Amino acid sequence: MKIVSENRLIAKGCREFMNIKKNISLMILAGVLAASLASCAVSSDKEGDQTQGSVEPPQYTTGGGGDITLPTTDPEDVTYETRNETVYVISKNATFRQVSDTTQTAKFGLITEMTRTGYSSSWSKVQYEGTEYYVATSALTADDLLGKSFTSCNKTMYATTDNLNVRKYASAENSFSTSLTTLDKDDAVTVIAEGETAEGETWCKVEVKDGSSTITGYVNSKYLSDSKVGDFLKYFEDLDEPITMYVATDHANMREMPYADDRGTIVILEGDQYKNGLPKGTAVKVVAKGTVENVRWCAVEWKASAGSPARQYYIAESTLTTDPGPSASLEDILAAYPELEEYDEAKTLYINNTVEGEAFGRSTPTRENLDNVVKLLRSKDAVTAYAVGTIVGETSEGKAESRTWCLVQDEEVGFYFVSYDILTTNSDGTPEVIPVSLDELIKNYGFEEVTSNPPMEAIEDVHPWSAPDSSGTELSNVTISAGTTVTVRAKGTTVDGSVENKWYIIEYNGNFYFVIQDAFEIA
Repeated sequence: MKIVSENRLIAKGCREFMNIKKNISLMILAGVLAASLASCAVSSDKEGDQTQGSVEPPQYTTGGGGDITLPTTDPEDVTYETRNETVYVISKNATFRQVSDTTQTAKFGLITEMTRTGYSSSWSKVQYEGTEYYVATSALTADDLLGKSFTSCNKTMYATTDNLNVRKYASAENSFSTSLTTLDKDDAVTVIAEGETAEGETWCKVEVKDGSSTITGYVNSKYLSDSKVGDFLKYFEDLDEPITMYVATDHANMREMPYADDRGTIVILEGDQYKNGLPKGTAVKVVAKGTVENVRWCAVEWKASAGSPARQYYIAESTLTTDPGPSASLEDILAAYPELEEYDEAKTLYINNTVEGEAFGRSTPTRENLDNVVKLLRSKDAVTAYAVGTIVGETSEGKAESRTWCLVQDEEVGFYFVSYDILTTNSDGTPEVIPVSLDELIKNYGFEEVTSNPPMEAIEDVHPWSAPDSSGTELSNVTISAGTTVTVRAKGTTVDGSVENKWYIIEYNGNFYFVIQDAFEIA
């Protein structure tokens, strides 16, 4: 909690009083506008299947070129990270406040270039023509919208899909990067430069012939190919019913098109476990098969990123099998999922008695569907656990989730994954928090260790949680009574779908638990 000194508040009040006659009408109007803007939720319509990098939790609403609601914090009370980077204005309604005198404001047009000198998740400090301003961070982007850092080239490429936008800037935000024209599959463009934006997306600066004139714009490179796609779909036959197949090789590449060369662009999938392609044992849904240039291919449905719609991609049939076969070795699985932390020695764990009916053992650590279920488990069933880790996957509704998984093994199936929250060390199935070291918890959830925080006191009776995400359960058998003082050992934030929560890891009665930060205050 940030405390502003009394003298600072008095001084600030005096400044406001001296300007009140001049600003009273503007203040009333601004209040009305702010209330109106706060009631609006402006969304950005991004081009399909573009993955977004991780972003800090917004304290405001922005529609890019549209309306913006100011952060609730005072820009003078924010701690800024020092920056020296070029940014562009992407909100036409953003108000810039002079740092030297916040009563003096300015407006700048879309894509005005300036230098960011300070950054926070809510406010930024920028310099423009020698004057420093505060502005909402959501009104800016560090993406190289004008391609100034792009590498010049001169080559012909072809659209791989219909209705592909050629955009005004190197961004898919419709609110300011409008479409100049569209391309159909196999339409040719001349690429004159290419490079990456701050979000890690690769864009091409292109020239497109439009009659006797030439249009210059930007296309996301994932939708361009060095050669024409061709009408390869005529070589495929849809299966009567989709079938599940499994990766039979150490890794398999998934491609945009069924070509083994550069035309069949390799799909870059989210998650460290996919950095080398689909690992052995991964289940895929095959919907069609065909032969292209003497190579047999399977058309599969897959979500390239969390929350994106399923699309059709292509995998060489020689890398797949209908038989899941023996599990990969422990070393292979640990290499495929670097988030996993191997136990010093294997542990015998049991399915706890909160499980109603049957629980699932899965070949991969995701709950997206039932295709990866390899075993049905019941309360009190024993498993041997070899590793644990938090991995980003998807729910059956297609929402991204961070879930903690145990890698377990038995003689029937071999290695597979079980959700951490349904396991216990009690053979009778009594639920509990499985003892984990503080270092393991911090690593598993990416939390920050706390070494100097004062003792915290429970505001009301609190039940801690076994995990800080959708895999966790509230421990009704553990109560931290109101007024109880605890030691905070770490803190962090988790996101499940669109829900963000701030957590503490506390030490209480010799165990580590997760609690919501808002349930505690400084003792």
